[in-house]
Amino acid sequence: WVFGDGGTSTATNPTHIYTDPGLYTVSLTVGTAVGDGREEKADYIQATAPPAAPTADFSGSPTSGMIPLTVQFTDLSLDGGAPINSWSWDFGDGGTSSTQNPSHIYLLPGNYTVSLTATNSVGPGSTTKTDYITASIVPVLPAAQLTGTPQSGKVPAYFWDFGDGFTYNTADKISYIQTSAATIAP
Repeated sequence: WVFGDGGTSTATNPTHIYTDPGLYTVSLTVGTAVGDGREEKADYIQATAPPAAPTADFSGSPTSGMIPLTVQFTDLSLDGGAPINSWSWDFGDGGTSSTQNPSHIYLLPGNYTVSLTATNSVGPGSTTKTDYITASIVPVLPAAQLTGTPQSGKVPAYFWDFGDGFTYNTADKISYIQTSAATIAP
C-alpha cells in the first residue's frame, strides 16, 4: 500500500492515520507468482482539519452619535469548521444579548467597550473592542444676552444679523433661538 502522504504498509488490511488535511491518492500493488497487479485511486481520501473554536468578530453601526443611540451589531465570526450555536454580547453599559445580530440602545453618554463570545461544539472564541461606541449628549448652547447703549442721541433703527442668512429690522429688543454656534452682531 502507498497512502499518498509518504506512508506505506505491507499489511493485508492496514489502518492508516492522516495527520495533515488534503486529498490523497492511494495505490495497492499485489505481487503473485504470475506477476504484479496495481490499482490506484486518485484523490481517494480527503482528510479535513478538525474543527476549532470560533474566531469572534463583529461590527456595529453607527459607532457614535447622540443619545438615545441605537446601534445595530452584526456578527462577523468565523465558525472554525463547526457551526456556531450561541452568542453572548456585553454592550458595556450593563446590557447583554444572546441573539446573533442584536440591536442595542445606549441611553447615557459615554464610551463603551463591547465584547462578543461566539461558541461552537469545540468551545468559545471571544473578542473585545475597547471604547468602540461613543454616545454623546446633545450640546446645549449657552444663552447670550446682548445690550447696547447709543453713544449719543436716540437710535433711529435696529438691524440684527444672527449669521443664519436672515436679517431682522425690529425694535431694540428681539427674541431669537440660535441653533448652532455663530458670531452675533447687534
